[in-house]
Amino acid sequence: MQVQQEASLGASARSILTRGWVMVAVSFVVQGLGLGCQYANFVLIQPLQDKFHGSTATILFCTTGISTLFQGLGSRLCGMALQRYSIRSALLVSMLSSALGYWWLAYASELWQVAVLQGLLLAIGGLTATLAGNMLVANWFLENRGLALGIASAGVLTAGVAIPPAATWAIDVYGLSTTCLLLGLMSFCTLPVVAWLVIDRPECSESSPASLENQAPIGEWTLRRILTSRTFWIITTIATLISAVVYALMSNLMLLAQAHGTARQAASWLLSTAALSGIVGAVLYGRVFDAMGQRISVRLLIALVMAGCILLMGNPSYISLMIAVVLVGISAGSTLLLPSVLTTANFGRSGFAMAYGAANPFIVVFIVAAISAFGRAYDVQGTYDGALEAFLAILALVFLSAQFLGKRSTAPCQ
Repeated sequence: MQVQQEASLGASARSILTRGWVMVAVSFVVQGLGLGCQYANFVLIQPLQDKFHGSTATILFCTTGISTLFQGLGSRLCGMALQRYSIRSALLVSMLSSALGYWWLAYASELWQVAVLQGLLLAIGGLTATLAGNMLVANWFLENRGLALGIASAGVLTAGVAIPPAATWAIDVYGLSTTCLLLGLMSFCTLPVVAWLVIDRPECSESSPASLENQAPIGEWTLRRILTSRTFWIITTIATLISAVVYALMSNLMLLAQAHGTARQAASWLLSTAALSGIVGAVLYGRVFDAMGQRISVRLLIALVMAGCILLMGNPSYISLMIAVVLVGISAGSTLLLPSVLTTANFGRSGFAMAYGAANPFIVVFIVAAISAFGRAYDVQGTYDGALEAFLAILALVFLSAQFLGKRSTAPCQ
């Protein structure tokens, strides 16, 4: 009898593990379509300029700028909502919002309509896909959680590699409206997949063994409790400063390469290399985080970014630029994952959505500020070296502050 029970528990555990990787695959697709598809905005700039006769700055603000701003502002509200409502419903809302956003964009007749749909529909789609997708994966994994989150987050970067050239080809062949309709159709087609496959947590699965049922979240996290937590401000500060430096480097990478005399076409290859390196970085960093814990993995990430900054200083050769770009790309993939793994490691499943949603506005604000300041430094000084030196100083301080992180890669209460 005992042997049969052990065999039954083993089979149930294997079923849970299999379903967990199915959740990772769904999250990969949803994050790619919800947030990754917004890489298409960079391809849509010229067609939207031709249609609405707006400046580049205006179009960028009405697309990427508005979307990023509203995702940051809405993070806390989204986190609170996920504490009350199901992940499946949130992912359905995400895909439906993305589909409606692109379909409306196909028929938008005024630039203000583009700003509204970006700030509402596409911002909701991207934010909810990221937050709910990562929460889904965190719910299903205790061991190898970092690796699972890394694979799921790689969906954003994979879309960043695939969507821009595909959208460029579609615009040239079919035009702007049809391309937007196709982008919306991809999100819409995932709705039945999400509705059929997504299960919020193992406890909701019919095959969940008693041992997993006993891992239900312990205690309730409130926004007040999180905001008064010393741990929250430590991980938010670390994730914010690293993200600000890495995304400032990524956003100015092509201009930085050209400032060192690299031809535009060669510089574009550097961008592609960075994007592909990011996919590797997201998966690899998840595995490193699982194996080495918070403190060591964060310091390794900082060391990579600092090495990239050093290689970009002075007058580097094209080989040095390529090595720096690979390091920055790997760092970008790792940084995309960083807030998720730090949040789950310190707040577990029960506090993930609330803590991540509370931290994200700070991360977004500092990223936008760092991108602008990095470009401004070049305009004033005629070189990026001063800004890179400032980044190195900031990273050195963050490296030291990593001492305040715990060593473990999972929270005590899951």
